[in-house]
Amino acid sequence: MERGASAVSMQGMTDEIHVVPLASGSWSVCSGPHGPALSTHREATEAARRAVACAREQDAARVILHDRYGRTRTTLARPRR
Repeated sequence: MERGASAVSMQGMTDEIHVVPLASGSWSVCSGPHGPALSTHREATEAARRAVACAREQDAARVILHDRYGRTRTTLARPRR
């Protein structure tokens, strides 16, 4: 799934990548809080890692993690060294 996610993420450039919970219990990586899914993951940690990778690919400034209670946490997407 990540191969397709990479191809999609490079098409729609954005300043933010969001990780949002789904009703099914899985997690979605999106180019916006309500944008189309770039990838879907069973675990929040997997989704967060993919979101950081997408942010680096797109030169996005930050990753915004949404939890199941409506709270958000912002993480800066640091460039690889």
